[in-house]
Amino acid sequence: MCASLASSRFLQAGGAQEILPGCFALVNKRFKTPMFALLFVMVTATLFNLAGNVYSLINTASFTSFAFTSLCALGLIVLRRKEPDTPRPAKVSLFFPVVTILTGIYLFIGSSGINAEYGRRSSRNTARM
Repeated sequence: MCASLASSRFLQAGGAQEILPGCFALVNKRFKTPMFALLFVMVTATLFNLAGNVYSLINTASFTSFAFTSLCALGLIVLRRKEPDTPRPAKVSLFFPVVTILTGIYLFIGSSGINAEYGRRSSRNTARM
């Protein structure tokens, strides 16, 4: 639920900056919530939920979220290399982005169902829920 509420705020910010259609920037005057963005996230989540197994939805959402987190960590390292003198409000140790990227690679290999040691499908990863 927190992710859907945060997603609506991301859509609202994109609409306000004219990256997304302007309707995403509409905010309810009484509750100060992004109306259209919340509606869009709710309809999208409902359609995904109706399309299949809820466990596959959870796995896909978690995998996608961590994949983009890993890409953000990679972007932090690239920017640190390309623009080392850029002023930053907070300087993060490179230990954290490197651990995030390594964890992302581990999860990507583990979730593919391929046993890297033997080069065949692992029965552990293909078990039914």
